[in-house]
Amino acid sequence: LGGLPLGRPPGAPGDGMPPPMGMGSMGPTRMNPDVRARLDQGAIQALGELESSEADAIAMRLEQAGMAVRNPSAYVHRAVNNARRRRRAR
Repeated sequence: LGGLPLGRPPGAPGDGMPPPMGMGSMGPTRMNPDVRARLDQGAIQALGELESSEADAIAMRLEQAGMAVRNPSAYVHRAVNNARRRRRAR
């Protein structure tokens, strides 16, 4: 995504290393600082509750959409709810 790491220490989930057995990585692993600045705390928290691959995909789609998204926090909440719905349907 071209962003900065979200403050995970080396060896922590999301640092590029595979997670320990039985643990999935949660939340976005990288997010463009400009995108992050447009999100409220609730949207950031919602992303943190998803597996990293899902959170990263949402963050990347939001970054690609750019300023065309008028309410990025609402965009993230809707995308997170859709991801949860898809997961339950499996």
